Amino acid sequence: MSFAPVFEALDRHHAVIHVHPNPTQKAPFFTTPFLPQPLIDFPHETSRTAADLVLSGRKRQIPNCKIILSHGGGTLPYLAERLVALSNHLFSGMLVEQSPRGDQIVEDLRSFYFDLALSGSKCVLDALLSFAPPENILYGSDFPFASAEAEYFDSTLEQYQMDDHLREMCYRQNALRLFPGLQRWSPKLDDAK
Repeated sequence: MSFAPVFEALDRHHAVIHVHPNPTQKAPFFTTPFLPQPLIDFPHETSRTAADLVLSGRKRQIPNCKIILSHGGGTLPYLAERLVALSNHLFSGMLVEQSPRGDQIVEDLRSFYFDLALSGSKCVLDALLSFAPPENILYGSDFPFASAEAEYFDSTLEQYQMDDHLREMCYRQNALRLFPGLQRWSPKLDDAK
């Protein structure tokens, strides 16, 4: 099945696409007695999707789309250099003509948007902020699906040391740039505080 017509339509409409993993039907919900898919598999699924979009050349074919990756991009900030090195050398024969090469891979990976749902820990934020442009980082919570977890990560995000400008960008300004229609609600949100 080819998704090319879907991607072409999304690109024509300048769509904002949110990539979020779901339990796969190919495997049991618990991959081991102690590991439900959301713990490990979800971040890897997000990274796999992003890597596939980039290495297949699809991301460059849809330049008008803005793609948001959930959970800080999963393991992408950690694996980005590995993707470049292995794609350029060990697996270079598997790339297609439209696949980016070398620094283009990192450029394409960094061009995603990254939400902070369940990603407010210092380790994750350090990796993400050293990888992603600050204007591509958006607040996210996974509420209502992971309410208690969202509260925990929101509190660690609040405690994370970042300047007020960066925090305002992540919490609000980047989303307003990405979704300009929200501007009309912005003053009402200020009044509700």
